[in-house]
Amino acid sequence: MEGEAQPLSAPSTTPSAVSDCVSFPASEHQDDDEKLLSEQIIQMDLPVGTCLSGVHAADVAEMPGMVGIQVNLIVKSSTGPDDLRPVATDIAHLVKKSEVSRRTADLAVTNWGDRIPGKIRYEDYLVDDNFQENSWDGSLPRDAELQIWRVHIAK
Repeated sequence: MEGEAQPLSAPSTTPSAVSDCVSFPASEHQDDDEKLLSEQIIQMDLPVGTCLSGVHAADVAEMPGMVGIQVNLIVKSSTGPDDLRPVATDIAHLVKKSEVSRRTADLAVTNWGDRIPGKIRYEDYLVDDNFQENSWDGSLPRDAELQIWRVHIAK
């Protein structure tokens, strides 16, 4: 979609030894925004069984100075992206309060950290294509915020 940062490829190195949900700390390969958001998400009160796999930021070519943020979660109980709406909304609130907010064009939340033997459980994900226009501050009813997300269908 024009103006939307294209998500990075699904992570290929999520440890298969993860039996309990364990969030992955920021790595030295992440930029400062990714590290900061990773640390903040790990400190969130994530729902039971939900962990952070990684945070990625990518420049949006059509919007110089803007980035697309992709948050990859591990949610073993999820059967599709709609299950991610509540935690994605909580993450959007956190990102909106962060330093990177003013430069965030779009926000995607995936379950790409949840792997079954040989593949990702499902590739579809949630995205807010208009992060700058959406308040993500709780001023809307929770149900209205949950409906802001668009399901991106992977091809």
